[in-house]
Amino acid sequence: MVATSAQMAAGRGTTAELVALDTAIAAYAPKSIPLPHAAALALAGLIAYQAHDKLDPRVGASCR
Repeated sequence: MVATSAQMAAGRGTTAELVALDTAIAAYAPKSIPLPHAAALALAGLIAYQAHDKLDPRVGASCR
């Protein structure tokens, strides 16, 4: 099981061996890749989401 949440944005941490969470925000880790890689994908996705939300890019905007 791999799960991630935007707790850093709320000022609360989620580092623990066991965490209670709503099953709606959890997903089974793919069996085709090692668990650490699956966890890294979830973290990368959260960071991308937070960056997109904070930067609020516009369609056709330049990255220069």
